[in-house]
Amino acid sequence: MKTCLNSLFSLEGRTALITGGTSGIGLMMARSLMLAGARVILVGRNPENCQQKISELNDTIRTSPTAEFISADLSSEEGLDILVTKLISRTEKLSILINNAGMTAHSPLGTYPGSHFDDIMALNVKTPFLLAQALLPQLKANATAGRPSHIINTGSIGGIVHTTPDSFAYGPSKAALHHMTKVLAKRLASDHILVNALAPGLFPSKMSAWITEDPSTLDSVSQQIPVGRIGHPDDIARALIALVSGSYQTGTIVALDGGMAL
Repeated sequence: MKTCLNSLFSLEGRTALITGGTSGIGLMMARSLMLAGARVILVGRNPENCQQKISELNDTIRTSPTAEFISADLSSEEGLDILVTKLISRTEKLSILINNAGMTAHSPLGTYPGSHFDDIMALNVKTPFLLAQALLPQLKANATAGRPSHIINTGSIGGIVHTTPDSFAYGPSKAALHHMTKVLAKRLASDHILVNALAPGLFPSKMSAWITEDPSTLDSVSQQIPVGRIGHPDDIARALIALVSGSYQTGTIVALDGGMAL
């Protein structure tokens, strides 16, 4: 049975690119894919931080192939072009694209600036689309009906229900990303590229540090989650590996939230 499961979920011979991969959920995803046998390339803005995270991953997991990184700022189209050029110089084939880079910003109603919408919609919605579009040749090159390529968009439970106070652009941006996931899934199915989204609830990350790093706040919030706790790295691993090792599921938004949306 173990051999059968390894065969079903193995990612050996697959190359994965993860934007926003040096912290939080992105880093959890990187560990998961490495343990499943994939070649993992992380994308981050700060080269020193990228190198540190890559070294920590490789020292901890000790798998082959080892993790790599590409430094690029995805808040601009110029940064996207740099990322695509650097990736193509390393590989002609890409099996898994994970659009995980994202941002939020808080301001009270009445003073919420339009620039927050511009920045959040650009990074959370436009960037995933442009990157998927630019890397279509690499995703198609390695795709077959039996072993398709995958695009995974990191959405949010905030795109399904209201969860974040005074971040008026974040939830709508994630709802838009969920919708775009379905649009791309339908368009790319014939190219053997499956497109799905994970919609995480509360997991440890920079964005949620104001909750997860304060014991009293964490306890209060955890009591409001039906399963009674926040998400763990293994929760990300199980959901992600099931999606990117499959060949039939596409256009789905997988709520990974411990029942928060209920």
